[in-house]
Amino acid sequence: AEARQEAAESHAGEADDLLANARQLSDCIPVLKDLDAQQKALDRQKRLMAKLKQASDQADHAYTAAKEGYYRSQAGLLAVELEEGKPCPVCGALSHPHPAQLTGESVTREEMEEADRCNRKAADALHEADNALTTLQAQLNKDSDRLRETNIQQGETEQQLKKRIGDLEARAKQLRSAIDERRKVCANLMTQIEK
Repeated sequence: AEARQEAAESHAGEADDLLANARQLSDCIPVLKDLDAQQKALDRQKRLMAKLKQASDQADHAYTAAKEGYYRSQAGLLAVELEEGKPCPVCGALSHPHPAQLTGESVTREEMEEADRCNRKAADALHEADNALTTLQAQLNKDSDRLRETNIQQGETEQQLKKRIGDLEARAKQLRSAIDERRKVCANLMTQIEK
């Protein structure tokens, strides 16, 4: 009986390992549940990034066009004042063979500054979205690594994981029960010997 008890107790460490493994897997159930939501959030963020990139590019083009239009307008206004023989206020030349033409599409300084504000706002939104995307990707990678480290396969469902946990706990319980049973047998025998 003592030999059987020692043999059963030799599995105590294995039972502890099984329970520790089951606890580790149980701790990963919320991570497994979050992984799907994180992937969906990442996909949404990527779509948002594409829209913000397009908006930022459009705002950048609008600002560039407004800036160029403003400078052409200013050049046209300066060119109206030019007289042959008088120095140019920009370059100082006395002859003006090709002065800039004043177009009907003049852009004011306020319009250019508004386009610049819109451009910066779009760039900031894109930058913030990029930071959010990086954070989401890092969390997803961290959680995926944690699942991999605990031997949870990609695509494993919560039900499959719970079954694995149940199997581990059942095996640990079986080992613990065997140890308890052997201890009781030995204790009963010792009591009988003493009597």
